[in-house]
Amino acid sequence: MVVGTRFWYVAAFAVASLLKQIDRELVVKIYSDGSLTPNQQKALAALPIQAVFPCPEELRARIDIRLPMAKYPHLRERLKNYPHIKKLIYPHVGSLGPKIVIDADVLFFGRPNELWEWQSKPEKPLVATDLFESYGYPREFLNRITGGCLPKKVNVGITGLVSETINWDELEKWCAQLKTAYGFHYYLEQALIAMMCVRTGAHQLSQDRYITGPTEEQALSHAGVMQHYVDLSKKWYFRELWRGVAGENMPRLAGMSPSSQPSWLDKLHPQKKKYPAIFGITKDYLYRKPKDEIKRMCKWGLLSYLATPAWAREMEKAAERLPPLPVAENKPTREVWFLSGREHWFQTAFCAWTFQRWSRFRVVPMIVDDGTFDAEVQGKFAKVFPQHRLFKLDDCNRQFALQFPAEKYPLIQAVREKQVLFRKLTKGFGRADEWRFLMDSDMLFFSEPKEIDDLLAQRTEIFTQKDCVETYGYPRALLERLAGQKLPEAINIGIVQYNGARTDWDRVENWLTEVISKHGMAYNITQGTFAMILARQNVRTLPAEDYKVYPRAPRPGDPLPICGHYVADSKPWYFRQGWRKALELAEVGNREGV
Repeated sequence: MVVGTRFWYVAAFAVASLLKQIDRELVVKIYSDGSLTPNQQKALAALPIQAVFPCPEELRARIDIRLPMAKYPHLRERLKNYPHIKKLIYPHVGSLGPKIVIDADVLFFGRPNELWEWQSKPEKPLVATDLFESYGYPREFLNRITGGCLPKKVNVGITGLVSETINWDELEKWCAQLKTAYGFHYYLEQALIAMMCVRTGAHQLSQDRYITGPTEEQALSHAGVMQHYVDLSKKWYFRELWRGVAGENMPRLAGMSPSSQPSWLDKLHPQKKKYPAIFGITKDYLYRKPKDEIKRMCKWGLLSYLATPAWAREMEKAAERLPPLPVAENKPTREVWFLSGREHWFQTAFCAWTFQRWSRFRVVPMIVDDGTFDAEVQGKFAKVFPQHRLFKLDDCNRQFALQFPAEKYPLIQAVREKQVLFRKLTKGFGRADEWRFLMDSDMLFFSEPKEIDDLLAQRTEIFTQKDCVETYGYPRALLERLAGQKLPEAINIGIVQYNGARTDWDRVENWLTEVISKHGMAYNITQGTFAMILARQNVRTLPAEDYKVYPRAPRPGDPLPICGHYVADSKPWYFRQGWRKALELAEVGNREGV
């Protein structure tokens, strides 16, 4: 196993569950990923196993001798920057014989006879079976560079390899080809081991006995011999299943009395807190949220801070009374895409209404449901824009699954799941071969958007809004290295026209793999990703003073922008006076015949 500070206790539970199912001495080599502390190593050594902790200095020396940087630059680069390849290199480099490597996030509920049988006769690589095929690269490309056909749905939660049969020269060549064609992907190691199986075939463990990503029913009934908790199945593991390893309802550890079990098992997992669910909530409300709210109150002032929610409710009531705008029969139509839901529908309505009031076009709002745009909300919105179209979340999910299969685009799927704003890219533009115009909801128009109207009339150019400060979520140098071009400066995708067919989603998947592996999932990952997409394309930016992001509250006599995008600390004026001013100017324009 390869273990680090973050999940050392998970590895302990995996080993403890295996101990319950066997009657033989267990020798476990535990490789540190570089972060394992002496105390954590001591706790793992307290397990009733023969634990071996290879010396990091000796391991580095073996790697330098067997995989010198000059000859294996791609393997060494991957080893330096990505932890997963350590599972392939650490146990096997400069070594001999068959070895089984197991991920930490597994539990055993039965005797794994297949593992011992393979060790006695290791003719083919041993692998698990995945729920979906997750190789990170097009199967056709992998087949072409290996000269054969890859086995289907290989999962490396369990792998068995004979160390001396690994062709490191071939792995280096494959890494070079993959990086050149597509860049390094999150699932590179899984692809490499599947590629190693092409010539020999694979000893693939049955998915109904060695279950990757168990369902709720499978998890809670302890189905199969082993369960590997990936993706959504992790919630059952962390909520319930680990408790059973030390619980009285599980079989007794071989050779140990019940009274002796807690002496080492209790060291491995946190004890139940008296108020486990309340603690996190309390910490949020008594520390994290107040800390943020105090900062906000200092910036907004006490009155604005306390009154803004009431002002927002007034704006929502006003949205319910917005009259449908009269539209000339010969007025051309343009679709405007919004991501919206229950909390933002009234802002969407005001944005679309004020835009149509001043635009040369009749607006058809195309609403992408964030999961909360229910029948009640739709009924309110329809009174203002009876001509709208709503794309319900369930329908969007089905279309997304077809356009972005999980086995090929796992990172795009994960980001879309956790960052709702990313759906602006996957649904707002997606793979549609047509020009689409997308806006954020928290905007108001105060006069004629001539530049936008001219560009919408042509529908041949990409254009965006200029941000008040560049917020791409990640270091510009990293994003430019991945994109291979200089990024456009400080774009804001609150306003954007784009054709989705121009996006290379395979490259996007590889970009996400790298930025998330290095820096995690930033809040502005959507804007940073779109900046990389636009790096190779010609982009027009709207005048920043006319289409202003983060406008300050105007003083008497100050001119208003054509469009204000009210983000962050500009929201108090937006909710208190902005929408009222927009209505006032719309009425003045009506009287003057504008």
